[in-house]
Amino acid sequence: MPQLSRQQLAARRAERRARDQRRHRRLLIRGSAPVLALAIVGGAIAAGFATFRGSESQAAIVPLTSASTSGEPRPPQDIEIATAGTVSLRLPIERSLVTAIAFRAVDNPLAIAMVRSGEIDSNVMPPNGRPGPDTGSVDIGAAATTPVYSPVDGVVRAINRYRIVGTDQGYELVIAPNTAADRAVHITHLDAHGVRPTVGQPVAKGQTIVGQVRDFTAPGLPPQDISRYTADRGNHVHIEVVRTSIIGSGA
Repeated sequence: MPQLSRQQLAARRAERRARDQRRHRRLLIRGSAPVLALAIVGGAIAAGFATFRGSESQAAIVPLTSASTSGEPRPPQDIEIATAGTVSLRLPIERSLVTAIAFRAVDNPLAIAMVRSGEIDSNVMPPNGRPGPDTGSVDIGAAATTPVYSPVDGVVRAINRYRIVGTDQGYELVIAPNTAADRAVHITHLDAHGVRPTVGQPVAKGQTIVGQVRDFTAPGLPPQDISRYTADRGNHVHIEVVRTSIIGSGA
């Protein structure tokens, strides 16, 4: 074989170095691929864990609601259900817990006819022989023990025993509303929810708990009128707006 020139030897050496460098890079890539894959998987796991921890931290600061395990009731939404002159009645029970709302006539001659609000669906029951306007009172249905909030801003003026068929059935709360000195808001079918209200106590609409819905499913008690609109025997809270003895004129 003929002897190679210096230029040919230099070219062969350069080609050999280039070939060795390419081979070294291939081996390096093959060796580092598993490490790179592990790093990618590890990074994804770490990122997912960090996201989970972030969600966990965020959930920890979400305000509690009535569905939480804290057991604290949630105040009702500020929804007007009716007006009686200058008295505006707000929803006294958290809306998702209301089974029905029904207006009806009452035997109380001092009861003032209410004007229904269109903010929430309601019914008007037949008078069934009761005198007075068909909207002389309103029943708000809910399960027994459901917290009941004041429907108006005002002051507790009286707390009376409430009797049905000769037996005590909870209490009646009388509130003097801030907007009308000649009116009183009567709330019945109440049991104490924790601490019972006291006479002279200020109450705020949708903020002050004035009791809880009494259970009317006891033997001997007839189904309540509102039961025609509910799936139970008609547990509810009953509200009337009445004239007081201050002026005794019409609404």
